[in-house]
Amino acid sequence: MKVRDITCALFLAGAAWTAGAEPGEPGGRDGHWSFDAPADFPDGLSIDHFVGAKLAERGLSMSPPADRLTWLRRVHLDLIGLPPTPEEVADFLRDADPGAFGRVVERLLASPRYGERWAQHWLDVVRYADTEGFEVNTPRPNAWPYRDYVIEAFNNDTPYDQFVREQLAGDQLGEDAATGFLVTAARLLPGQIGKDAASMRLARQDELGEVVINTSQAFLGLTVGCARCHDHKFDAISAEDYYAMQAFFAGVSYGERRIRSAGDGGGELERLEERRRQVEGALASLVPLANSGVGRPPVDARLNIERLAPTRARRVRFTIHETNKYEPCIDELEVFDSSGNNVALATAGATWTASGSNVEPDRHQPEFINDGEYGNSRSWMCSSGTGWITIEFAEEVTVERVVWGRDRQGKFTDRLATRYLIEVGGDVGGWRSVARSGERRELGS
Repeated sequence: MKVRDITCALFLAGAAWTAGAEPGEPGGRDGHWSFDAPADFPDGLSIDHFVGAKLAERGLSMSPPADRLTWLRRVHLDLIGLPPTPEEVADFLRDADPGAFGRVVERLLASPRYGERWAQHWLDVVRYADTEGFEVNTPRPNAWPYRDYVIEAFNNDTPYDQFVREQLAGDQLGEDAATGFLVTAARLLPGQIGKDAASMRLARQDELGEVVINTSQAFLGLTVGCARCHDHKFDAISAEDYYAMQAFFAGVSYGERRIRSAGDGGGELERLEERRRQVEGALASLVPLANSGVGRPPVDARLNIERLAPTRARRVRFTIHETNKYEPCIDELEVFDSSGNNVALATAGATWTASGSNVEPDRHQPEFINDGEYGNSRSWMCSSGTGWITIEFAEEVTVERVVWGRDRQGKFTDRLATRYLIEVGGDVGGWRSVARSGERRELGS
């Protein structure tokens, strides 16, 4: 069926085109039914009056009141999504006071479970998910602050007008997590976007389109998205309106940002991260081996392979806490994805950062660690007794193997990392340990 056929069918079904409602005409919005204010109920009447009248027309009547146990179960499931405990049932059935019903409701509304139960409805409205959910179901490891913000908003009985403002401009109101609303919808990941300028422009327009659609559907109760291509037919919204609304969100982009908190103003998070790395490094050599009957293999100056459970990552950090002699030195650091590709290569778009490097300008520099060349002269040497190097990939990948050594040519065995930690991370923060020297296993090549 073509668009004009659908339009004709709507007319035949009684969807009248209100006079003066065409987008772009002066006063076109005034008479359109979708923008009329709802009429108030007549004084003294409620929705039950109209439901009862329709039931009576069909010879039906309201259901009888529920017994106390049924009511208690219903109100628990409705308000917190969990049934009452046996103790709560017994207490309620013993309480003959007419105010017992109200006390149950107040108790449930004050429960943290109330926000968890009812926040899901709003999260459904805004299409929240813990994964990207568009062509590939890639996890969003840092989507949860927005989810928790919505739960807290329900539990705190946040006024709706404030709830709206915080989600649209929370970074200006001290509610950074609330702005997660703007990027809850699906989008193409960097690896799914063509490298040509036209593809990148289209992907950007699609991102902004999702923000406009999310905002209009959630807060206006209608979609403005169709007006991206043409004036609406039955809602008085023009393409000009769409792009005016899109311009409001022109500075919004999908990604991650550090959430400000009361304790984050003085670099406390960075100090805690550094302390955590120190503690994990100290614990690395204390982790017991699994009782597999295989002894712990020594670290090899030529080749070491750490096989990981498939892990999504944008960065890998290799931290050296101890060597067999002198400052650390690492030959090529390779990271392989699930397809067997070395994604750490500079030619693959990977970049590096390091804690400090040897001063020789033509040897032992960090850019040698992912240049694809082996040997002592093409290795990185730290300028102190401990250090770290981070490889950032061109895009998020599934990491399955980390390969490294002191000198692949086997000429040198000093400066060999004997105690180390390997971590993965997303675009910002969130480092997670995936391998350490205390957990080495003989896994072959």
